[in-house]
Amino acid sequence: MNSPEQVNRPDRTRFRFRLMAYLMVIVSSFTAGALYFAQRKLTSEVTRDQERVFEAEEAALNSVRRTRRAALSERCRNLVHKPRIRAALEDDALDLLYPSAKDELKGMMSDDTVRPGQPTSDLRARFYRFLDSNGSVITPAEATDAGSLSADEEAQLNLANLPQEQQLGYVAGAPSGTGTRLFEIIATPIASSETGEVIAALVIGFDPFGMADIAASPKESLSSGLWFEDRLSLPNFDDSDRDIISKRLSHTLSSTDLEANNFTVETKTGSYRLFHKRLNPDSMYAPAHEISLFSLSDFLDRQRKLRWQILGIGSTLLIAGYSVSRHLATRLSVPVEQLAEDSEKKRVSLEKAETALEQSQVELERSARFSADTSHQLKTPVAVLRAGLEELLARDDLPEEARSDISDFIRQTHRLGAIVEDLLLLSRMDGGRFHLDLA
Repeated sequence: MNSPEQVNRPDRTRFRFRLMAYLMVIVSSFTAGALYFAQRKLTSEVTRDQERVFEAEEAALNSVRRTRRAALSERCRNLVHKPRIRAALEDDALDLLYPSAKDELKGMMSDDTVRPGQPTSDLRARFYRFLDSNGSVITPAEATDAGSLSADEEAQLNLANLPQEQQLGYVAGAPSGTGTRLFEIIATPIASSETGEVIAALVIGFDPFGMADIAASPKESLSSGLWFEDRLSLPNFDDSDRDIISKRLSHTLSSTDLEANNFTVETKTGSYRLFHKRLNPDSMYAPAHEISLFSLSDFLDRQRKLRWQILGIGSTLLIAGYSVSRHLATRLSVPVEQLAEDSEKKRVSLEKAETALEQSQVELERSARFSADTSHQLKTPVAVLRAGLEELLARDDLPEEARSDISDFIRQTHRLGAIVEDLLLLSRMDGGRFHLDLA
C-alpha cells in the first residue's frame, strides 16, 4: 500500500497550481486595470499639454496676423485719402492716376526682383490696382510700375460692384513648376471728397501672411498654408503630401458641419493636426482658408515612450505578482495540504479498522458456529449417559458404595448438561438469533 504522501502528491501539486493560477488571474486583472487607467490618464495629460501648445502657437500666430492686418488696413486707408489720388479719380484724369499713385506708394512697394516665397517685409506691397465705378480693374499704362500681374490674375481683382468697406481677398496665379503664385489683397473704397460716395477702390497685393516668413518645413512643429479655389498652397511639402491633405480638406470644407475646425491627417512624412479657418468672412472676394499644420511627431514619440514605460512597469508588476502569487500559494496551501494528509491518514486507519472488524466478525461467526455444533454434539451423549446412570442406579442389587458413586456421576452429568446449555445459549447470542426482552 502506498503512503498518504505518495497518494496525495499529485493532488497537492494540482491544488497548489490552481491556487497560484487564481492568484495570478486576480493580480493580472488588477494590474491590467491599473495600467489601462494609467495609460488613459497619461495620454489625456499629454494630449492636454499638446493642445495647450497648439493653442499657444495658434494664439501667437493670430496675434501677429491681427497686428499685421491692422497695420496694412490703416496704411491702405491713409493712401486712399491722398489728395493726388482723389483728384485724379474725381477729375477723371486716369492717365495721371497711376503716376500719382506711384509716388504715394513708393515706400510701400517691394522690389519685383524678389521671387514669391522669399522673405520680404510683411508690410510691403507686391502690386496695386484701381477699380473703376463698375468694380472693374483700371489697367495701368506701365504694368511694371504698379507690379506685374497676368491677365488672369488681374481679372480676379474685379468686383460686381464697389465695396463700401475694406475687403480681404486672395489672388492665385497659374500653377508652375515652382508652385502657385499667391497674393493677399486688400480692397479699400475711395470716397469722393465732395459727395462722400464711393467712386473707386484701391486694391493692394501682399505676400500672404505665413507663406514666406513663417512657413516651416514638415520637420518643424508648425507649418502654415492657404486653401483657395480648391487649391492648397503649402510650402516645403511634397506633392504626394499636398494631395493627401487637399483631398481630406476638400471633403471637410464641403461638409455642412464646420464647427469642428481641426482634424488629424496622416501623410507620408508623418501625422499632423490640421486647423482651418476662414480668413475673409463676409468678403466680396472668393473665400480663403488659412491652414495650420502642427506636427504630431513629438507627441507620438512621447506617447510611444510612455506606452513602453507603462508596459515595462506592467511587466515588472506581473513578474512580481507571479513571485508573490507563487509564495502565497505555497504558504496558503500548507494548512490545506496538512489537512488533506491528516484526512488521508485517518481514511487509511479507518480502512484498516474496518478490515480488522470484518476479520473479527468472521472469527466470531466461526466461533459461534463451532460452539453451536459442539453444544448439539455434546447434548445427546450427556443425556444418554445420564439415562444409563439413572437406570443403573435403579437396580436393587447395587451396593451402597456404588450407588453413592453413581449418584455423584449423575450430578456431574447435570452440571455437564448445564454447561452444554450455556454454550448453546452463547452461540445463539453470537449468531444474533437470541434477543433479550427487557420489557
